[in-house]
Amino acid sequence: MKNVMPLAHFFAFIFLIFIGAISCTEDTDLFAEAIEQEISENVEESSTSEDNNTEENNETTEDSDEEGDGSTTNPGQDDGSLKAFPGAYGGGSNASGGRDGVLVIVNTLDAGTPLTYDSASNTYSGGIRAAFSQNIGARYITFAVSGNIDISGGDLTISRDDITVFGQSAPKGGITIHGDNIQFNGASNIIMRYIRSRNGSTRAYDSSGKISDDQSSYGFKVNGGNDIILDHVTASWGGDKAILLGTNQDVSQMGHTVQRSIVSNSHTYMQLSMQNPSNFSQRDYISCILNVFMRGSNRTPNIGGTGGYVEVKNNVVQTSGTKFGVIQWSDNAYINWSDNYYRLPSGTTQTNEFQRSNGKYNTKGSPYTELRLYTQGNVYQNTNGFLLDGSETGKDSNAPIWTYRLGGVSNDTPIDTDLLVSEPHFGISNSNTGLNAYDAYESLITQGNVGACHYIDDNGYVNYYMDPLDADGINDVRNNTMKRIGNVNDWNLPDIPENVRPSSYDTDKDGMADAWEVRVFGDLSQNYNDDHDGDGYTNIEEFHNQ
Repeated sequence: MKNVMPLAHFFAFIFLIFIGAISCTEDTDLFAEAIEQEISENVEESSTSEDNNTEENNETTEDSDEEGDGSTTNPGQDDGSLKAFPGAYGGGSNASGGRDGVLVIVNTLDAGTPLTYDSASNTYSGGIRAAFSQNIGARYITFAVSGNIDISGGDLTISRDDITVFGQSAPKGGITIHGDNIQFNGASNIIMRYIRSRNGSTRAYDSSGKISDDQSSYGFKVNGGNDIILDHVTASWGGDKAILLGTNQDVSQMGHTVQRSIVSNSHTYMQLSMQNPSNFSQRDYISCILNVFMRGSNRTPNIGGTGGYVEVKNNVVQTSGTKFGVIQWSDNAYINWSDNYYRLPSGTTQTNEFQRSNGKYNTKGSPYTELRLYTQGNVYQNTNGFLLDGSETGKDSNAPIWTYRLGGVSNDTPIDTDLLVSEPHFGISNSNTGLNAYDAYESLITQGNVGACHYIDDNGYVNYYMDPLDADGINDVRNNTMKRIGNVNDWNLPDIPENVRPSSYDTDKDGMADAWEVRVFGDLSQNYNDDHDGDGYTNIEEFHNQ
């Protein structure tokens, strides 16, 4: 699969950089033009290209930010601990998931099919509900089918610890779960990758048929639990919020990451943590990195009820909302809000906001100066041009995209710059992506390395597929247009390929393609929980991390 910039475009890109050395202003404009010209080829390829099973033509941009374009040198162990997978960043990056656990193969689109056990291979097979709920200890969940899985009538509840979900294991088309919430209830140590959640349940709408606030419907909802990472997921048609990582309950939520995910088509985008000041001590190490927010409004994301470390960076934001991100009831937080690309399909000059209670004071009666916000390197582009082009430096350089809301002042009141700090905070592990806002835009939009966009073909090679709804949204971002979809009549569940693995794909039932095992190991003698190269990742992780 070719998901890299063609050679001709590469030299064009180098030329633009050279021109940029002459004129900083021209550099920004030309770079944006190069991005816009290049993406259409990659996004069109996502839905039209055929599988090519040669090693040369099965290249992927998976975690491309680690491969020579200003990135980490040891993507597996940035802080000395084994990461969830190469390319995992931030608060949830050290989750181990189901490592060393049992293998569960989802081999049907019928969500309610019970599991059966094969003692010879030490594997279970069946439907997705039992894959999560059955009491079998730590587990890997893989897929031998692709298509839409209907969970209407009841949440897909995740209450077991120590789970890794390899959504990229599905054949071409991937896995879309729809009809109700995907809900985490106090589960910890979860790695979920390459899954689409398109809820679309009837309770997501009000009496007039519009997507409604406070309808208790979501794409992904996390009610408590520590060490959770959502990577390359798509969360759309969630209803109230596409992603909610938080609860007002007195439970711990420490160490969360949402990364390289598409968040769209919901009443609002994303809430990180919640709004109860009494729970500050149990909200920490939260990361929102390298995501695309599109076709929605507000909460890009919201941060609430955390007194610890939070980072929002390298995201591409498209919104028609009255506000962007909001920091509320986060009185003592250390926040990095940097290197994001705001690409707005209007002439708006809306901002990110602090929610005030009484003048400069928060709901606990403490001065907001206790909060420490680092905000630099953001790009803000609307249809009138650039308010920020990413070149601005200094503590107060990005203050124009921050205002107050509520608290007895008008919503466009500039913030007090004594809330801002000059240097980023270093409290979250594996946080350095090495990317600025333009790099993030290129990776997410030009290359399309976002959402549930990769799958493994029948010969064990990684290929690219983005479903039609996601691809259309990415094209909207590229063209700086926006389809605001928010009515029950607009509900769209794209047709995706329904494929089943052939019997020859994995004859020893270890979750790894026979062809890949022969290429890498020489034969089929390795077990899925062995560690062939001794790097700490089990063989089944190596297969899905390629």
